[in-house]
Amino acid sequence: MRKSLGPISRRAAERILAKFRDDLELRRWDLRAMPEPIRYCDFYDRHLAQIEIGISDGYYRRQVQCLKNFTEHLEHTAIYLEEIQVDEIQDFVNARTRAGRSPKTIKEEVGALRRLFEHAILRGHLRLNPCDSPLLKLPKLVRNPFPPIHREQRETAFKDARFGTYYQVLYFTGLRAIDVAALTSDQIDKDFRVIVLDGTRKTDEPAGTPIHESLEELLLNFRGYLFHENPESWYKRAHSSFKRMVVREDWNPRLTIHSFRVAFNNELRNHGTGYEDRKILMTHSSSRVTMDYTHPNLELARTLINQLK
Repeated sequence: MRKSLGPISRRAAERILAKFRDDLELRRWDLRAMPEPIRYCDFYDRHLAQIEIGISDGYYRRQVQCLKNFTEHLEHTAIYLEEIQVDEIQDFVNARTRAGRSPKTIKEEVGALRRLFEHAILRGHLRLNPCDSPLLKLPKLVRNPFPPIHREQRETAFKDARFGTYYQVLYFTGLRAIDVAALTSDQIDKDFRVIVLDGTRKTDEPAGTPIHESLEELLLNFRGYLFHENPESWYKRAHSSFKRMVVREDWNPRLTIHSFRVAFNNELRNHGTGYEDRKILMTHSSSRVTMDYTHPNLELARTLINQLK
């Protein structure tokens, strides 16, 4: 592996190499006799052990929770994998809907199940993935994007005695709130002056963000955790503190700390950054998600329109 590769490319190359080794192992399985049918409870443990390699801790915990929810729904986990059909998946979806779970949460849980069944297919335990059946009906996902936080509001938030620095890093990096809360000095590449994440809360793909000049003194000189050794606790306290600020300042009640990330996207758009570049910086799975984050800028549009001759 070339040493001249940048930190993001180097980590991507390591992922490709790991996947190649996994594929090679699967091909060895293909040369063997078809395995005997396997029970869900037995394959569940194997699957979790497999996906734990190469993904972020936060993403792994969410996958475990999604599968745990389905496991608790099953009447008995001794059921064979091949006995889990689309009807069982639909019953789970309907039960989660009745329990008041959001369409986004249900989609994420079905996605975790889909990955488990895909793994089982690769191992030769199944032939079809029940989560891919056209008969499976998922609740409609209604997109309701967070509003951005405006400049005057950001400046007020940055002055917060306890969490102001956290809010600044949120805005100037555009990273997800939990990923910022979990930042450590090991994730800072001082040579390239970028934040390098092996995996984010939403994906296991490597991600990198250039460090804004206003954050260089802070991010290039700390050791250990940037904020707190318990990132989840810090994130929750910062979120609660910001919601109290929203009420106190009489701002839009839908504002959350995620609004800093939305503002980051919008400001990049205002400075001429295209969809694809913003998609990469924000580690979105598609440009459609980036579009959902983008709010119209009428003043910018007015300026451009007035330039027409």
